Amino acid sequence: MKMQKTVPYEPPASGSHTATLTRITDLGVQKTNFGDKPQVRLRLEVSEKDSRGQRKFVTRTLTNSLHEKSNFVKFFAEIGKPLGDDDVDTDALLGTKFTITLAHVRVDGKTKVRIVSVGPLA
Repeated sequence: MKMQKTVPYEPPASGSHTATLTRITDLGVQKTNFGDKPQVRLRLEVSEKDSRGQRKFVTRTLTNSLHEKSNFVKFFAEIGKPLGDDDVDTDALLGTKFTITLAHVRVDGKTKVRIVSVGPLA
């Protein structure tokens, strides 16, 4: 196993970007404000590079649910990839490109990135 020194997170700039869904991670059951829920984390990369030359990214954590009103289903509908009524192969969703609007906010003295909106590519 190779271990690397952790480098500070470099958030993408505020504004509109073209993003790519590069990873969907199953987080298992997590405690939420609404009880224990199965969760997934989406990694959304933008074209902007960090100081190491790697693409900057944001993540979004969602409940792992295919219910028509779930935020997971809504997210994919918003980026132009409606999921339908059948089971979903999440690997087939990787590489999806879409627009994302980001904003910086200060929370406890740290700059955090918020996803303001997502949408399909024009």
